[in-house]
Amino acid sequence: HRLSQIFDIRENPRFFMIANQDKIITQSEDGLARGEIDSGSVFKRIALQVKKLGLPRIARQKSSFYSFLPSDIPLAKPAKITIRCLEGKCRLAKTGLYELLGSTFKFIGQEIDTANNSISGEVRDLSTYVLLEDRTAPGIRELYPKPGQKINVRELIISARVSDDLSGIGSDQDIEVYLDGDWQ
Repeated sequence: HRLSQIFDIRENPRFFMIANQDKIITQSEDGLARGEIDSGSVFKRIALQVKKLGLPRIARQKSSFYSFLPSDIPLAKPAKITIRCLEGKCRLAKTGLYELLGSTFKFIGQEIDTANNSISGEVRDLSTYVLLEDRTAPGIRELYPKPGQKINVRELIISARVSDDLSGIGSDQDIEVYLDGDWQ
């Protein structure tokens, strides 16, 4: 069987893993974190694992930190990471899946499953992930022209500095500009 050659389930019997023709599914011991990898995503034998980490809690944290291993194997197809919120205390619409990168976080995704109180996202490599709540709306500074300012020019250039402290702004195409209610 091809999967038994690629994924060595016997190396760590403490974690839960299901193998079938299409996907490898691993789950943390507490049942709150899950990883799904397409069987064609790796080309050598690995022991797929997810471990709950005992890192200090931070203010916006809505789950434990989970390390998905091995982290040094690139994936040919995206893996799906799903984490359930702690004790059901999540405002799912404001919560996202983030990758821990040193002391900062990278937004991964926000595929919401209300029935399981979980958030999922797709990744190209395995790393450490956590659910965080984004409580602060993006900021707009240095807006030109200023609200209410009258401008009499032939060509108007509108500019602003937009920032976000956690989820970030994907690209300038994620920003919509309206002038007197009309999309620009």
